[in-house]
Amino acid sequence: MASGLEELWTSVLSSSDTSQRTGEVRVRRARYTPAVIALAYAGLGAIWIVTTDPLVEMLFAERATYAVVQLAKGLLYVGVTALLVYWLARRGDRSLRAELLAERLSSYERLFHATLQAIGEAVLTIRPNDRLILDCNTAAEQVFGYDRDELIGRSTELLHVDRERFERFGRESQEALDRGDTFRGELRMRQKDGRIIDAVVSVRPVDEQLGWRAGVISVIRDITERKRADERMRRDLREKQVLLSEIHHRVNNNLNVVTSLLNLQAARIGSERRAREAFHQSVERIHSIAIVHDKLYQSGSFVDVDMGDYIATMAGRLVQTRAADKNIELDYDFEPLPLDITRAVPCGLILNELLANALTHAFRERAAGQICIAIRRLSPERCELTVADDGVGLPDNFDLIDADSLGFEIVRALVDQIDGELLAESVDGTTIRVRFPAAGR
Repeated sequence: MASGLEELWTSVLSSSDTSQRTGEVRVRRARYTPAVIALAYAGLGAIWIVTTDPLVEMLFAERATYAVVQLAKGLLYVGVTALLVYWLARRGDRSLRAELLAERLSSYERLFHATLQAIGEAVLTIRPNDRLILDCNTAAEQVFGYDRDELIGRSTELLHVDRERFERFGRESQEALDRGDTFRGELRMRQKDGRIIDAVVSVRPVDEQLGWRAGVISVIRDITERKRADERMRRDLREKQVLLSEIHHRVNNNLNVVTSLLNLQAARIGSERRAREAFHQSVERIHSIAIVHDKLYQSGSFVDVDMGDYIATMAGRLVQTRAADKNIELDYDFEPLPLDITRAVPCGLILNELLANALTHAFRERAAGQICIAIRRLSPERCELTVADDGVGLPDNFDLIDADSLGFEIVRALVDQIDGELLAESVDGTTIRVRFPAAGR
């Protein structure tokens, strides 16, 4: 991996004056060692003394002139020595800085190498101009099935499904990098054995300041198994939706069969009004259950029923069958309140019994009336269903707990089933409230 890192770092640092100066210092240090410089200086000094002293004595015989020339010669020698010492000190400082820089680069290379290997996803370092792979980590070898030596120096086209996708990926990633963004995309890639994998790829520059043309890093995550799991989940969901749809139709068909049988049986009873009425009430109860299943299926969630829509549908149908000859006005007061089927079916049956009772008894002596149906949350954990009419009201001696009619017996049983409480009052008609937990235990 060191060769790939050296090439990458060389491309990143090629424009740096520091690296050039470092190279010069290394070259000079290799050619001129301190020992060579010291020996050369000593030799030149000896030659200077041996050759210049007789020459000065011969040319400047006068004592005064001779002394001045010797002084000038000594000062010149001191100056040259000072310059040499300065050059050596400067050279030593440069050498030290070059060594520190080389050590830092080596440290960065080791850190870069360790980071690449520690990343659990495939990482490629790429030369942008020809998109050659400079280096890769072990995860890249595992993802694509190639050895490192098989990837280094090869074009990344090797890993793409075809040339068209390779070129399109290059254009899209370059557009993002030109904007200064990190490219992220999902694409299909090819392994060594020819198998195609789904991958999420992100591409960013090695150095943000120098830009992507100095080198890029590509991080590749294999999401093939995740996509297969997602597809299995979608397939299972479709199968369950089909199964639930089939169950819904079968439940509805069975309820319709029961309803038809009860209607046929009621037609054969003849003049026995009470028996025929009992059959019709049973049919209404079955219809209230069937409407819950219809609304559940129509919602598409197969979990919750919109109680407002359900109540409006059921109450309207019940008024048409029970009080078609009277002018009964229905008034609704709903909050958005979805209930699961374990709550919706008992509430629907309770509402059926309370409405049937109001339509049968509240307006016996009248041709018109009003019924108000409300459902709302009292708190996040508790709900209330209310049925109020402006009819004749309850008898003076009426006891909700001990009422022996089949309708109220059913209501009490269903209220117990949903852990609720039943309240009644008779002021300007009758108001019956059912309070119950919003969710089952």
